[in-house]
This record gives sequence, C-alpha cells and structure tokens, in this order.
Amino acid sequence: MEGVSESFSLPQRGRDVTLPPHSMDNHVTHPSMSTSFPPSLGSIARAFLYIGFIGFGGGLAILAQIQRHVVEKLRWLTRDELAEATAVVQSLPGVIAVNISCFIGFKLRGWKGGLAAVIAIVFPAFVSMLLVSEFYLRFKEVPDLARLFRGLTPAIAAFILVAAYKLGRGVIRNFWDWPVALFSLLALSVFNLGVVRTVLITGMLGILAWTWHRRGDGSVSCLAPWLSGLAVGLSTSSFWQSDLWRLTYVFLKIGAFTFGGGYVMVPILEGEVVNRFGWLSHHEFVDSVALGQITPGPVVITATFVGYKILGLLGACLATVAVFFPSYCLTLAISLCYQRFKSSQVIQAFLRGVAPSVVGMLASATWSIGKESVHNWLGVLIATATVLISLRSRISSIWILVGAGCLGWLFG
Repeated sequence: MEGVSESFSLPQRGRDVTLPPHSMDNHVTHPSMSTSFPPSLGSIARAFLYIGFIGFGGGLAILAQIQRHVVEKLRWLTRDELAEATAVVQSLPGVIAVNISCFIGFKLRGWKGGLAAVIAIVFPAFVSMLLVSEFYLRFKEVPDLARLFRGLTPAIAAFILVAAYKLGRGVIRNFWDWPVALFSLLALSVFNLGVVRTVLITGMLGILAWTWHRRGDGSVSCLAPWLSGLAVGLSTSSFWQSDLWRLTYVFLKIGAFTFGGGYVMVPILEGEVVNRFGWLSHHEFVDSVALGQITPGPVVITATFVGYKILGLLGACLATVAVFFPSYCLTLAISLCYQRFKSSQVIQAFLRGVAPSVVGMLASATWSIGKESVHNWLGVLIATATVLISLRSRISSIWILVGAGCLGWLFG
C-alpha cells in the first residue's frame, strides 16, 4: 500500500538523506557484514518476503522496515550504506521500496540477489491483489460493497492531494518551478498531452536551464540521442494490435516514467487504461486504486488488477512484471556505476526539471478522481477529514481508509 508519506527528492552532493525518524537509531553503528559473510539467496528472499508481508504504509514506511530488519536485526548493511542507497534510488523511476530492495540485493549477491529481493518484496502484494481482484470482479455490484467504495474513493483523492502538497514543499524551491508544475497540470488535464511527453519536455527544460548557466559544456549532447530514442520508442505504439502487447507496452511505460512515488502512476494509468484503451471504466479505475491502498506493497500493484481484468492470470503476471521491469534494470545499471550517476550534472538537471512537474501530475490526478467521488456532503466530509488527519497526525493510512470505508458503508 502506497501511503502519502512517500516523497520525491533528488540527491544532492554534500546533502544528507533523511530517513523516517523512528528508523534512525543511534545504536546502529556496526560494520557492514555483507563483504565478509554474504547471505545466501534464500536468506535474502526470506528477509524481503517478510518485509513484503508487513509492508503497509507506503514507501518510507517500508524503508523503515528495511532499516529495522536488514540493518538492525540481520546487520547486512550499515545505516550509512542504507542512507547512501536511498539517495541513489530516489532519483530513479519506479517505487522507492522496490528500487532499494533491488539495490541492496545487488550489493549483497549481485544481480541474482537483486532479482530475489524484488520478487520477494512484490510477491505478497501480487497475491493479495489477485485475491481482492477476484472478489471485486465477482461482487462489485453488491450494494454494501458499492457503499464501502463510496467512502474509500474520496479518501484516495485526498491522499493524492496531500502527496502533491508534501511533494511540492520539497521540490518547488523558486518562482520558476511554479510554471513547470502548472504546465504539467494543464498538459494532462486540458491538452491531453500525456505523461511521457510531459516528463520529456520538463526534463529537457531542466537541462536547458542548466546549460544556460554552464554554456559551452558539451556533455549535454550525450543525453540527446537517449532522450530522442526514448521519446520515439515510447510514443509510437500504433503497431501494438493485441491486448497482450498493448498491456506490456502500457506498463513498461508506466514503470519507466513513474518518478516521485506510486501516486504519480495514477494519471498515466488513467490515461492509458481508461481514456485510451477503455479496459476499465472510470469507476472501476478509482476502485482499483483504492484496492491498491488496502493491500501491502506499492499502489502501482494496481497493475495486477488491470492485467487480471483484461487477460486473467496471464495478464496479471504480465502487467506486474512489466511495471517493475524498467526500474529493476535501471537500478541494476546504476548499482554498477552509481558514483558516476550521482555526479552527472546532466542527469541531475533532467531530474531537477521533472521534479516540479510531478506536483502538477498529482494535482491532475486529484482533480480527475475528486470530480467523480467528491460530489455530496459525505464525500466532502471524508476528503476533508482525510487531508486534516494526514497532515496533522502520524496515523497510518490503512486506518484512515478503514474509517473512510466504514463511513461510506454506514451513510453512503
């Protein structure tokens, strides 16, 4: 379940990464054990399978579980090594909990360790989503279940709004970031430009802003072919004819462009599965996001629901693999040369341009879901209460959703 606590921040040289307060215990000062006694692949899989089963609360909550289990209990990493890994993976697309699992697994046992960690941490969320998907698709017309979701969906819209607010406080640092965020909002909500083009445009704006201050640096040219190829490859999909290939394409694209946490996938997912291909109705889409909240793991596990709805078990497996595959490959690549990645000013400039646009994307998702779910006094009450509780307390989002669902069931 992806909570609003997950944030997006670019690692900067000379700047520390802050982990959740309860995960920064001072007594964790042991040396790393990974170099002398590397754990077996089975041990890595068991550790991350356990974290996956208790992984409620979003990316940073899962990160705290990794801190407690992998660092403090198993002593596979030091606290400083975990902080450094967090700084690297936050700059990558995908979900931070999955990316950092891959990074740690690679550090311990190479690519096999990274693969074992990713499969183990995703597996509980995948199985849970399969079960609730079958239940939902069988009984979604039951009046009591419909009333339950009338309470959940306004809370989801409020969660995304809170995520946009918290993210904006961190990434909108000057006057020029506001037009970028507004551009992203209008590009998705009004002009239907699409998330891929929006990310590429704002990323290039970030590079242009950097080159304005550093004229004559030829390093920009090394990124231009990559961006051009990526834009062409992900924008030209007319040859995908069957649902099998379309499903693969859609979730590979989502996995490659989900910067800033799981909630950022909501607008791109809606644009593809609702507006473009019509695989889900808007009502089913909003409900699927809610289902992603009440299961362990990231909200992007909604991919499992979409795949199951379209092509059954095969579709669920295919969509789940596709949505995590790009970030897995990128994390492995960065694990091999992450010092060079961290010091690349071109890449950091691209990500610096993308960061404020993510705020606009979240605002677009809030509007899209909110206009369908917050349309009476109960929706307004639930959405307002969710915003206030999320901002003023540390109550887990799962309990907020339980309360919202109960209100919807009682008064919906």
